[in-house]
Amino acid sequence: MSMLNLRKPLNLFLLLLLPIAFLSPTSAPLKLTLFYTGENRGYLEPCGCADFQLGGLPRRDGFLRSIKEGNLILVDNGDLSVGFGRQEELKYETALQAMNAMEYAAMNLGEGDLRLGTLTLMGMSQIAQFPFLSANLTLKEGTPFFTPYTLYTISNQGREWKVGIVGILGREFEVEMSGDFLFQDPASALKVVLEELEKEADLILLLAHTSREEARELAQLFPSIGVIVTGHGEEEPNENPERVGETLILNSGTRGQYMGKLTLTLDEEKGVIGEEHEMIALTEGIHESPPIVSLLADYQKRLEMEDLLHKFQRIPHPSVSASLTGGWEGMKGSSGEYVGSKACKWCHKEAFEIWEETPHAKRAHPSIIEAGHQYDPECVLCHSTAYRYEGGFVSLEETPHLAPMGCENCHGPRSLHIKNPKRRGEIKKPDEITCKTCHDPDNSPHFDFATYWEKIKH
Repeated sequence: MSMLNLRKPLNLFLLLLLPIAFLSPTSAPLKLTLFYTGENRGYLEPCGCADFQLGGLPRRDGFLRSIKEGNLILVDNGDLSVGFGRQEELKYETALQAMNAMEYAAMNLGEGDLRLGTLTLMGMSQIAQFPFLSANLTLKEGTPFFTPYTLYTISNQGREWKVGIVGILGREFEVEMSGDFLFQDPASALKVVLEELEKEADLILLLAHTSREEARELAQLFPSIGVIVTGHGEEEPNENPERVGETLILNSGTRGQYMGKLTLTLDEEKGVIGEEHEMIALTEGIHESPPIVSLLADYQKRLEMEDLLHKFQRIPHPSVSASLTGGWEGMKGSSGEYVGSKACKWCHKEAFEIWEETPHAKRAHPSIIEAGHQYDPECVLCHSTAYRYEGGFVSLEETPHLAPMGCENCHGPRSLHIKNPKRRGEIKKPDEITCKTCHDPDNSPHFDFATYWEKIKH
């Protein structure tokens, strides 16, 4: 047998292998996982005042680090914050730094974000290592405020998949626009953007800071949109995505308690051939990311350095307003100044002794010191006496007698009553509403007035 004849079977064998060697990897399905959040509303971490609280940026990053492999896209639908003022700015900056570490791809703008003000928000966009999106907001002179969309490219086994991510703000928020902005109808803005994006993207993801009803309308108008993340105002996430035509509609709930996960399986023609969806509850069992924990500790340090505890804007106690409007029987002017609970014990010995053994007295303020939050105005509000009111708690150094959660939190300032015990008409009688000032669903989710009252009844 000649050498030529010996090689022919080998050549034929190699030719038969070619489809396996070169075509099989290309035809293997590609998995794309979308993680989505939104409506964080300034919540960086659970306050720790109750067990089994959900959420927190350290847990979010901890979870992502545990699975960070494959083709992942992280997006946020806006309202990273909903307030204004220096503490909100510091929280916003801290949240952006955490999102940078998590490698977010894009964030839509909500009406809460806009409350920071144009210049501040523009400055924040420079901190973010991902684009702020808004297709229907421009500055007053008509120039774009932020980019309307971004393209996120995924490469796998020699293939490229482009995801177009668009952001819009819903119709209901037009009334909240400041004079700096021009608001365009979302559908009109999307029509222009999608004409361009449909030519470039294999999948279009719309971050719609809208109501669910408006999201449904947009899904019907623009069937080329594959996925819509929406749900403004929906407190709880939806486990099962809603489908309008071929478009999936998702929402993540609020306060960063959950993170949505959508995994799409794509064929070689870049079509979606499978989907899996779940909501990740950020529970206490998830390992907290040390870098983000450190970042939040730095945030607390900045609150201390900028002395926001003293810069907090206080208001007069309601007894002052009541005296001006003729409310509260026997009222003559305000109820005076705050004197601390120990001043009450001489006449109210039994009530004082009961209070003295409660967590209000023993643990309220020490607990935030242990957590390193004693300079955080948002924590001090419910862990001291009358911090929100003029004349209330200021600091441990200046007003140590008002550090515990004391009698005057419920009954009002008592100096005039102490000077003249017969002045009882202005004493505030606490009720369930009084308690819910601090025992709200976020910080005290298991609060029941009757049950809790039994623990402190006096």
